[in-house]
Amino acid sequence: MEMTTDEIAAYLREWAIDKVEEVESIGAKDAIYKEFEEWIEIEDDDEDMELLVLEPLEDVIKEIDED
Repeated sequence: MEMTTDEIAAYLREWAIDKVEEVESIGAKDAIYKEFEEWIEIEDDDEDMELLVLEPLEDVIKEIDED
């Protein structure tokens, strides 16, 4: 399954938001938000985003889905 950069960014954004919503403690929410803030706060007109992936994308998506 080939994903475009926009699709990957949207997927990772939703994943990060879901993780923040899943945890109960405020400290965990804060830590997850800080770690993934750049993914959560993507602007619609942000064209300067770079995506650096060191593994095949299929492996990365599979790992994310397993979490």
